[in-house]
Amino acid sequence: DAFALRRNALGLARTIIDGGIELNLTKIIAVAVDTVAFQITTISDNEKRLLAERSASAGVVTQGIVGTVGESTYEDIVEIRNFIIDRLRNYYADQGFTSAQFDAVEALVGGSSRPDPQIATSADSGLEGPPTVSLLDFDKRLKAVREFAKLPEAPALAAANKRIRNILRKVEGEIPNTVNANLLHEAGEKDLHTAVTSALADTDTALATRDYVSVLSRLAQLRPQVDAFFDGVMVNVEDHGVRNNRLALLKQLSDRFGAVADISQLSV
Repeated sequence: DAFALRRNALGLARTIIDGGIELNLTKIIAVAVDTVAFQITTISDNEKRLLAERSASAGVVTQGIVGTVGESTYEDIVEIRNFIIDRLRNYYADQGFTSAQFDAVEALVGGSSRPDPQIATSADSGLEGPPTVSLLDFDKRLKAVREFAKLPEAPALAAANKRIRNILRKVEGEIPNTVNANLLHEAGEKDLHTAVTSALADTDTALATRDYVSVLSRLAQLRPQVDAFFDGVMVNVEDHGVRNNRLALLKQLSDRFGAVADISQLSV
């Protein structure tokens, strides 16, 4: 680490977290990258201009200089952002957080697991490309995951989330956004639908206010219905409508857990 990049990145991250500074890490990285690119271009142009003036004084005419200001790319921002976040792994490990708990939150912002949106990603564009990252929010999520991991329901729900993700990953085509109650036939899916619908309503406000502990605590109450669903309901049935409806139900559950962290990372 000849340029002390790791130490400086950790210092930056700790200053933000310990200082309670709320900001968009993705945004400031893009601004920094674009600023440095502009400075490099400016310096290069000045050097070229000086050489052109010397050439002209010697009687040699050169072509005009055209400067090009660089813009941050999705890959640039993601690489720097992930570098900073990864410096926090040992920082949190020293506080007793497990690697799996860190991975559960890191998975939400890791560049390799996110699609690359086909939109502008420069600092002036509003940065709709790489996912927005607040280190304070990261800290809140991680602490909520640690509290969730202490619950007796956590291992079973982590395993269920892993199973659901594996099922959804293999699906070809679109999964419906809503569940059609008329297509619910088995007791297990009816009970899970009722429980998930109630849990979504109960956690909307907590999620909006970033009370992640409350969100995961409420979702932990779904374990009986989740267990009963997988014990008594087959997802991949021949009936296309019924199958998609069950997938939509599982997706609702997975998405609400995933709004806080990738709980499946806690599954051994």
